[in-house]
Amino acid sequence: MDPSQSASGPLPGSGPSLTRRAMGGFLWVMIQTIGGKGANMIMQLVLTYLLDPAEWGVVALAWSFAVFIGIIQSSGMNDVLVHRQSDLVRLANPGFWLSMTLGLVAAGLLAGLVPFASGIFGEPRLPGLLLVIASSYPLHALSVVPKAQLRSALRFRFIATTEIVFASLQAVLSVVFALLDFGAYSFVLPVPIIALVRGIFLWAATRPPIRWNPQFGLWRLLWADGMLVLIAAFAHAAASKGDQFVLGLFHDDRTLIGLYFWGFSLSLQTMQLLGQNLTNVLFPALARLQDDPPRQVAAFLRAARAMGVVGVPVCLLQAALADPVIHIVFPAKWYPAIPIVQILSIGMALRLVATPAESMLKAGGRWIANLAFAIAYAVVFVLMTGAAAASGGIVLVAAAVTLCYAIMWPIAIRVAIARGGGRWRDVLRIYVPLVPIALLAVGPITLVAHRLPEMPGRAWVQVALVLVVGAAAYLPLAMRYCRQETSELASLFIAVFRGRFRRAAPMPEVDPRSR
Repeated sequence: MDPSQSASGPLPGSGPSLTRRAMGGFLWVMIQTIGGKGANMIMQLVLTYLLDPAEWGVVALAWSFAVFIGIIQSSGMNDVLVHRQSDLVRLANPGFWLSMTLGLVAAGLLAGLVPFASGIFGEPRLPGLLLVIASSYPLHALSVVPKAQLRSALRFRFIATTEIVFASLQAVLSVVFALLDFGAYSFVLPVPIIALVRGIFLWAATRPPIRWNPQFGLWRLLWADGMLVLIAAFAHAAASKGDQFVLGLFHDDRTLIGLYFWGFSLSLQTMQLLGQNLTNVLFPALARLQDDPPRQVAAFLRAARAMGVVGVPVCLLQAALADPVIHIVFPAKWYPAIPIVQILSIGMALRLVATPAESMLKAGGRWIANLAFAIAYAVVFVLMTGAAAASGGIVLVAAAVTLCYAIMWPIAIRVAIARGGGRWRDVLRIYVPLVPIALLAVGPITLVAHRLPEMPGRAWVQVALVLVVGAAAYLPLAMRYCRQETSELASLFIAVFRGRFRRAAPMPEVDPRSR
């Protein structure tokens, strides 16, 4: 039986189908995230005027190094606790103490490696930035167990709202520090502050069953899965920051690295809005079906196709509008980053629908498969971007990233759905006819817009032309060739706005004896 056609009915005793609950939670998260992203984009816009590309470049180097050490702190503990949600009450306390221990270890390790990082990049400003980042690791550990409780209870509205508030607050603090002439430190100083405030707030909201006894005997239950997640996270970090890391190794121009970092961050907006939110929603939902792989695959495929109907054309519009929008909104010092945004936005369209594949692997407890793909992905990514950085500039690196996405992320989907009977034809159905009709709708009008003659307000005319004609061309094509997905999305949006979606499950009861 075709996995994409199975299990669309409700779970026993669970009300709406799993896919509808997951997609409903995703829509709540997405709707509320739009507000937070809007505030964050405004703050980022302010920072582009206050800070030079070279300062963005130094921050990119700091994060590209720190991200590997930071993985020790995160260690996948949140995912492991959500996967073991049926035993969350018992594992919450040892999970907290293990996370806190790893946070302290990560902070000490990063502080100890500061001279090494400064030496390999030859950047005297790195030590201070890395020490500030290191101070945030134990503070991030405060939120691990509360977040696992909220995700396991599918409290997506609460998660979305709080994260929007904290993201907006962090953006405001960055601008304040920039106005006070903190330079590159404006990016990192808010991180430990927000980590502490978030931890205190989430503890007050969830009251996790933490006590002074670390329960070392239970650490092995978490560490067995956590080690595989940790190694996989290292590999994914090599891919997520590998391009910036190799640019720092092969190029001394911090302005060049800053332009790439800024362009990458801008192209990532749709990915973060849609892909990251669906991943956060889908993982705990799919974890509830870990004993029913075919149904799990069916829910994943339906959610991925539905997200693609929205996300793929938005990514392509992002690429099409990069030139006129950057000319309208940003100062001229950022114009060299336009091709970076354009190329990477196309890559994001291919990566977006496959982003939840990692959640699918984790939800099924397939830690070894997740690790194997993560290592393969990291090796291919670093080799491709390293070769591009050694032989060319930032545009060639962006092209290498997009090509890597096109090769590796369809493979990620195939690996994720294999246990539930998924085939390559199921992967193909995610991309076709979706990608071709999105290209057909956006591509021709983009070419027309870019051939407009010079005139007053040319950029504004380009934006209006691409948005209006592109949307007018895409909607009927999507309704014709992606009828099931567009119909389901429309009904979900209506349900969300009418408030008919089932409320999130309550927090798991805490056994008084576990305190």
